[in-house]
Amino acid sequence: YVNMGDPESFALDDFTISFWFQSTYSSGVGDWRYVLGKRNSYHFELYGDGVLRFGFETPTGSWGHTSSDSGLNDGSWHHVTTTRNSTTGYFYLYIDGEVVNNEYQLQEGSDFSDLTGTLENDYNFYIGVLYAGHHAPFIGNVDELSIWDEILTESEIQSYMSTPPTGDETGLVGYWNFNENSGSTITDLSG
Repeated sequence: YVNMGDPESFALDDFTISFWFQSTYSSGVGDWRYVLGKRNSYHFELYGDGVLRFGFETPTGSWGHTSSDSGLNDGSWHHVTTTRNSTTGYFYLYIDGEVVNNEYQLQEGSDFSDLTGTLENDYNFYIGVLYAGHHAPFIGNVDELSIWDEILTESEIQSYMSTPPTGDETGLVGYWNFNENSGSTITDLSG
């Protein structure tokens, strides 16, 4: 796994997180592996049936999540993007450039207005686990991770699928292309 630390740029208001992943992880009903994210903030999980779930929790403890359809554990590369509006609380999940139209699950008694504000805490951002020593590590690969402090449009999301960021785009707060080929350090290519 990769410990990305807790830079200030990971405290997110409006945001877009995008990455590619590949996995053949398969398991019983309800079992999952964390792909990437921050504990008690925002994260992506891959379930044993190939469902990818994006969820987040506000500093006040309100939470929400949405999931893809099953089958993303087929060994193929899949592009994942999520966007979130900090003013309305609305968030969207895109798989391979298309918005997922599945139901949202919100904390009982809450609505999207409870999911507003900045997502920040003192926990580190990890790729491959939620945090060191928690749950089993992700089985698969992650590539081309980008974090933006703005909401990309669907056409921008689709464009960055085929042409990755250069690193100097407005709103890009982190970009890792994983092209180091060796070693234990990945380089943030954002300006």
